[in-house]
Amino acid sequence: MAASVFAMSCRGGDAGSDHNRDGSDVGGTLIVAMPADVATLLPPYASTTQEKMAADILFDRLAQPGDSLNTIGDHGFIPQLAERWEWLHDSLAIAFHLNPRAKWHDGVPVRASDVEFT
Repeated sequence: MAASVFAMSCRGGDAGSDHNRDGSDVGGTLIVAMPADVATLLPPYASTTQEKMAADILFDRLAQPGDSLNTIGDHGFIPQLAERWEWLHDSLAIAFHLNPRAKWHDGVPVRASDVEFT
């Protein structure tokens, strides 16, 4: 059975208060209809398609595979929350540099400890 997902966002609230300092729109309502309930929104615990879809709407990844779906090496990835990354000298770890413009919904900057927690 094919599941259909319908997403629609609509703007709500007072027009004068739904703007960032730079004038861009924020806020509003996102309605997503799914054929089943979502039990968790935490990405590590998402086990169903619906939970994965909901987590993808709510959370940014550090990077994601590009259109080529090439995951060998770094060239196939597109930065998202991470502005850039570099392999450490031992090639056993990667240092991610977060986009300095990344902020939570309340305007608080995203920190490395936030990413580490999730």
